Amino acid sequence: MNEAGYIRAVVAASVLPGLNWGVRVSGRRSTIGLTVEPDGGVTIAVPQGCAPEEVIRTLQGKLPWIVRTTRRQEEIAADHPTKEIVNGENFPYLGRSRQLTLVEAQQEAIRLVGDRFLAAEGPPKRVAEALIEWYQQAGSEWMAERAPHLARRLGVDVGSMTVCDLDRKWGVRRPDGEIALHWALFQMPTRLADLVAVHELAHIAEPRHGPEFLRLVAQVLPDHRERSEELARFGRTVWIGAIG
Repeated sequence: MNEAGYIRAVVAASVLPGLNWGVRVSGRRSTIGLTVEPDGGVTIAVPQGCAPEEVIRTLQGKLPWIVRTTRRQEEIAADHPTKEIVNGENFPYLGRSRQLTLVEAQQEAIRLVGDRFLAAEGPPKRVAEALIEWYQQAGSEWMAERAPHLARRLGVDVGSMTVCDLDRKWGVRRPDGEIALHWALFQMPTRLADLVAVHELAHIAEPRHGPEFLRLVAQVLPDHRERSEELARFGRTVWIGAIG
């Protein structure tokens, strides 16, 4: 069956009402795969020759996860604020408000002193890039201290971790086992940084989002569902690099 045939079968079964989705048939796959794209759309990867009934059963079983994940991606994809590189602009760190102060003479590009980011004066783009680099470094240091504690509670070993730009994802576990977190995550309260870190660390033990994965997350964060809803709300308020 070609992609159009699977699309007709899924439409007839009405298993993805109101969602943006598409089908991709692959001769290299042996199992059905579901990917939620950055814009909230769903890609259904189907092995060549797979029965339409099996696709529908998979979608029905995964529907709660699909709805929850697409909603989260739509929230993340919402408009993010544009910042002005001027004195007094707010750049939070771990949920606490910090004000930007431009200074004439300073060896470091960015210094956090109390509730102020002291930034060496320069073109706005250069100052913004320096702020992003600061978040990456500070986030890396924070997670180097925090991740081993969370990993012990999950019963896993921490591998390589990095903080970088992940576009519209807060965290990923890459095929080589490395865990990456978005630098913008560290503008959020620590409870939300913990949530994303625990989510990715739990994938070390359980790659799929099934009952065992949720059990692992819940044993460290019993309120993970409430935190996930908070992350979806807070995510749209976070600066991801745009300046005016």
